[in-house]
Amino acid sequence: MPLADRPSATRFSRWPGSGWTNLILGPGHRFKVCDSFLTNFHMPQSSELRLTSAFTGAPELLRVYREEVLPNGYLFNEFGDSMLIV
Repeated sequence: MPLADRPSATRFSRWPGSGWTNLILGPGHRFKVCDSFLTNFHMPQSSELRLTSAFTGAPELLRVYREEVLPNGYLFNEFGDSMLIV
């Protein structure tokens, strides 16, 4: 999701450059552009899991992991299973 939630995502002028940002996507973040999310299952405390929980809400993501992912033996990380969140 490289440009999906930047404030300039809806503008037509995007210029490459370098710099710093203080934007951190985590639980509580309100997405403005993205309405679906394709990702793998991620390990606890990973930045990818934090980003996913920002999109779904932490309680809902924990429920899905507890009730579906772990009991059914889904695989994690790059060569694991994936989920589409709509």
